Amino acid sequence: MGYDEKDIENCKEFLKNVVRFAEKKYRWKDGDESVPTGWKVRVCDGETDREYILSSEGLPYRSRYVAIQDMFKRNFSQADIEIMKDKMLQFENWETSDLLPEGWIFKKISEGFTKDGKWYSTLHYLSKEGSTFESMKTILEHMKLRGKYSEKAVEKCKEFIRDQKSVLKKYEWNEGDDSVPNGWKMRISETEGQWQFILSPEGRQYRTRFVAIQDMIKKNYSLKEVESMRSKMMKYEGWEESGLLPQNWIFRVKWEGLGKDNKWTSNIGYLSREGVPFDSMKPAIHFMKSTEGYTEQDVKNCKEFIRKRNQDTQEERFE
Repeated sequence: MGYDEKDIENCKEFLKNVVRFAEKKYRWKDGDESVPTGWKVRVCDGETDREYILSSEGLPYRSRYVAIQDMFKRNFSQADIEIMKDKMLQFENWETSDLLPEGWIFKKISEGFTKDGKWYSTLHYLSKEGSTFESMKTILEHMKLRGKYSEKAVEKCKEFIRDQKSVLKKYEWNEGDDSVPNGWKMRISETEGQWQFILSPEGRQYRTRFVAIQDMIKKNYSLKEVESMRSKMMKYEGWEESGLLPQNWIFRVKWEGLGKDNKWTSNIGYLSREGVPFDSMKPAIHFMKSTEGYTEQDVKNCKEFIRKRNQDTQEERFE
């Protein structure tokens, strides 16, 4: 059984009646600057004081976000859509970002910490064409399927989500003191252990200076910046230097004392100038033998360092 023109006209009349009902049932006020010209608003009586808006055609919406989606579907002009989008930015906490494609906007729905202390955030997105997304994963899939977005646009979207997860946004940081290089920040965790964290000028968070300096070397920080962090490690994290170790190598005594067999033992960690850590001298010497820039004399000096270290600690024990 088919449908004729009369069925279509009846449906249109039905819609008009629904619109008239919504417009007549409630008391609407002429809209202010929060809605486009010709639109109306009302506040629902109750504990939540929910706001509703009414289009110039008499269609009610729970929010500007819902309204703009319908405007896209009903082929409103781009000018009308841009006006509503501007109202969303001003009055519904939507935002723009240079990292998202042109004409896209986003909104933080919620963010905070889970019960196990992990950071989370929920973002919603609205594309230039009116498509809605609730995750960056679906956006990237959409961009790939559409085939109209450049690789640069995709990478910028990935950068956007990395920026949203930035530790600068998650925590309250204090300006660094003498224990970190200039421009670095610090914070103390709110956990029972009250761990200290440090933050580089580029926004990278590290648990210790030891972890930070390894990353700094990998990322080709200047020798001056690396040396500054190395000096902070020696002053604040118990690291030391020795004339018997290769240039710019440092060491730290992790523990020392009598073992189960009543023999004196010690555990020393090392950090090379290349940022490579070692838990004992044996792998450190192997590294020197297989790496350019080290000599047989360096190896001999390191063996002497261990011999002298053992001798000195024994003498200290019997003083």
